[in-house]
Amino acid sequence: MPETAPIVWGTAEADYARANGLSPNDPAVAATPAGRAFVRDLVARRLKTKLERVLAKRPAGTRPVRLVATVTRADIPSAIRRITIGGNPTVSADIDIVDARTNAVITTYKGGIGVKTVGQGLTGILIDAAITAGETDDLFDRAADDYAQGFGDWLAAAP
Repeated sequence: MPETAPIVWGTAEADYARANGLSPNDPAVAATPAGRAFVRDLVARRLKTKLERVLAKRPAGTRPVRLVATVTRADIPSAIRRITIGGNPTVSADIDIVDARTNAVITTYKGGIGVKTVGQGLTGILIDAAITAGETDDLFDRAADDYAQGFGDWLAAAP
């Protein structure tokens, strides 16, 4: 994932701060190179997990390939942001499908975006929280699931 890819995910930034004994309320903590690397790595690992789940449901082809995914954007709005100005969790990435033997790019899934509508405003957030109470669901997972499913659908439709 490029260091310049815009990532906004307050929960992950706060997790980084807490894990390092720092204040989760200090935005400068997440802006450090280590903080940015932590969030980038978390985004990459969790999106990879979602893509692997989608691919596991697909039949294997005859040509060995590997995927090279480049996250281009992740925007996971906080509850405060959803109350004040709104926003839905969004993940976008480009995926090169690469021949495992020659390293040649076979095709590219470009411009895919995973977006899931979530509750907006105070009432919407409360309803959303009630619907997902007790589940391990989170906003990143919703957007990453949508992205991975879109990739899987694209892959299934490819000749």
